[in-house]
Amino acid sequence: MPTRPIGKCRRFPERIWPIFTPRSCFNKAKKAEAVEELEKLAKAPTADHAARLRLVGAYVVMGWTDDALHYLAGLLQSNPKDTDALLLRSRVYLTPSQPSEAEKDLQAVLRIQPNSADAHYGLSRVHGMLGSDKNRQQELGEVLRLSPGLLRPRIELARRKSAAARPRRLWTYWTRRRRIRNPRRL
Repeated sequence: MPTRPIGKCRRFPERIWPIFTPRSCFNKAKKAEAVEELEKLAKAPTADHAARLRLVGAYVVMGWTDDALHYLAGLLQSNPKDTDALLLRSRVYLTPSQPSEAEKDLQAVLRIQPNSADAHYGLSRVHGMLGSDKNRQQELGEVLRLSPGLLRPRIELARRKSAAARPRRLWTYWTRRRRIRNPRRL
């Protein structure tokens, strides 16, 4: 984060300037000014993944998904094998529920980096949106195989497996509880 005052957030004394960054301006409802500053940071020659992620996130929060897609298309035009940009674009596609477009980007990432846990996790989200629970569980298992320390996929996989077993457990509970001799007669 820059330690200089930014744009129109300059109304504060000099001794507290390092506190006010694009993120703090974004949190203080000065979102358009924060997006302008994030665009400047992302255009810098030393822009990294975090700067791009912040800018695309700001676009999505503001509801400017077209701007986010245009920015990412420019990045991919200069480097078509940029896996970070492909992953970001797939996340943007998942926001307005375009799972087929997101799946294309994630498959492109997997062609470039077959062992990408982020791409497999994104595919699990795509399969979840499409209603394919078996494929979702398979992708979550692949994520855990590649990165066993990730907590969110582990929790989601546990929920999927417990949800699949829940009706059987409830039936067993009710048949034992009510002492039904022939459960088919209900």
